[in-house]
Amino acid sequence: MQKQPLLHWSNPARNGERGAVFLWTDQDQPVVVGTCFTYTYDGESRRKHAFHILRDDAIEATNRDRVMWTPARANVIRSPLPGVPLPAATPAQRTSQMRLLDRKFAVTLTQKDGRQELCRLVPQPLYQFQSKNGDSGAIFSFAVGTDPEALLFLEAREDDTGKRSWQYTFARFTFYPLAATFNEAPIWKVEKSASASDNILTRPDYQRLPYITFRAEWLD
Repeated sequence: MQKQPLLHWSNPARNGERGAVFLWTDQDQPVVVGTCFTYTYDGESRRKHAFHILRDDAIEATNRDRVMWTPARANVIRSPLPGVPLPAATPAQRTSQMRLLDRKFAVTLTQKDGRQELCRLVPQPLYQFQSKNGDSGAIFSFAVGTDPEALLFLEAREDDTGKRSWQYTFARFTFYPLAATFNEAPIWKVEKSASASDNILTRPDYQRLPYITFRAEWLD
């Protein structure tokens, strides 16, 4: 777990939500991203957690020796970006490429009443890395206010043929339906997230999903 949060965020328009985003890495490469936040419901202040896996490995997350989350392998889909230049030779050049590529993405959120809201791309990446094997990448936020609704994980990495190319992964960070485009062409869509209505410790089916949320009192 990175010592410092990637971001402190707030969403006054939605139950006064306020939280921070944290990242778990393996040799600097992102593995899991999570947030802890507070909100007001029925006049009561509550705390909630949300996590999303960013790599196609099986992991096990525990709290006080209790298994909380066990997303299976191949839960994360990396997809190549169509019609873009190959990753540049130097880290500085790849950073410039990422800053140009991320502007070609757009993310739309669908509210409870069916109204669609375009999420704002935060130009400064939440996290950026350069590994010893030449892979590099960054995590970008698509937000409402400063509240991340979707995260884009953009990577320059080797594919199955040994050639390096630009690949992307989206991580949802909200219950609401989301849809993304690249150069105005649809590339990603998720429906409303199913939420656990009872204690997460009694829901092994929910524990295996790539995105998971739970209230803090379930840890007590």
